[in-house]
Amino acid sequence: GGIAVLSSSTFSSTSSTYVNENQAACGAGIYAEGAALVALNGETIVATNYAQYDGGGAALSTSASLNVSGTATFTGNRALGGAGASITDASVMSFRGPLVEFSSNVAGLGGGGVAVVASLMVSQAENTTLTNNTALVGGGGLASDEATLQVLGDLTVTMNVATSHGGGLAVLNGSSAAVSHDAHFLENTATGGNGGGLLVANKSDVGIENTLIAESCVAGSSGGGLAVSR
Repeated sequence: GGIAVLSSSTFSSTSSTYVNENQAACGAGIYAEGAALVALNGETIVATNYAQYDGGGAALSTSASLNVSGTATFTGNRALGGAGASITDASVMSFRGPLVEFSSNVAGLGGGGVAVVASLMVSQAENTTLTNNTALVGGGGLASDEATLQVLGDLTVTMNVATSHGGGLAVLNGSSAAVSHDAHFLENTATGGNGGGLLVANKSDVGIENTLIAESCVAGSSGGGLAVSR
């Protein structure tokens, strides 16, 4: 792949980082495991990487961390799960800057843009955008399973597709998601399930402090804009 950091090691970049057109079993663009730390400063672009399993753009596992300061774009990546990024096993992905964008990523299972499993994703960006991502199961933009998502700016979720549930976001299995400003869910689709824009299920919670807009979202079953079940 592009960057691999293992076993409590640290990799840092003080200028722009471009990780493009790599292939690997997991984490084709960026792979970190075992309490490793990847710190990227400046513009970061992770594009058109392919992973056979998880994390086409990035894969974090076993308490690894990826910290990005500056504009970040994860686009055109492909993987079985978490095509833009896969965050698992008590790992942390954090962003700080004007914009974080996950776009045009395609997952064969869940989490077209991002899959977060028993881990934490924090964005302090002014705008966090999930757009035009696809998952062949659930969570076209993002799938969360026993995980925590914190967005400290605006969240924009547009034109994502899941062939099952949660076209924009699927927040599942005791997960929590919090948005400190506005959340916009526009033109997302869950073709075969619930929650075209947002699905919250299985003892999960979502909190949005300011305005929630769900517009022109479509679900094959129920809750075109939003579906909540305990």
